[in-house]
Amino acid sequence: MKKFIYGLLLTGLLCQPAAAALSKSETDQYVNRAVAFIKTREYDQSLTVFKEGLAKDPDNAILNAGMGNNLAALNRYREAIPYLEKAARSDPADQTAHFGLAACYQALGRDEQAIEHLKKCLDLNPHNARASIWLAGCYVRLAKAAPEKAKAKEYLQSALMTLEEAGNLEGAMEVKKILSTLQN
Repeated sequence: MKKFIYGLLLTGLLCQPAAAALSKSETDQYVNRAVAFIKTREYDQSLTVFKEGLAKDPDNAILNAGMGNNLAALNRYREAIPYLEKAARSDPADQTAHFGLAACYQALGRDEQAIEHLKKCLDLNPHNARASIWLAGCYVRLAKAAPEKAKAKEYLQSALMTLEEAGNLEGAMEVKKILSTLQN
């Protein structure tokens, strides 16, 4: 009898319908509710709203990006990464997911991975000055950490080019100063 009941229980669990995808309108409702909590600095409530939406549609790129970026804003980078990665996989054109991943990786000292996602942001929008500036910052940090001058110069040249393309002349001048110290 126990085996029969256990079998029925398993069959019932396995036959549960998969979570249905939320409509754009339903997704927007969750996002709007979460943003309202963020505006009033009720971050835990915001996370709860994102979790509710993700319980109904776990593959929803917008909700995963929102959850991940909200966690990142709370400096919970390691928790944020899986949500942001899922959002980026679900919607590779989502700049917010890639930028959120870059921010998390940068905060965790993983500049190489941050660079990867910042480059994706720039592939999607070459005029994204914020991504360009962050990319340059990653290159500068890597240059300072590079054990050999040649590698440091390579990173700084990439940073310089990125900043000049973004029109950030002040940042470009700073990188040029650092480059001049390596020339000696």
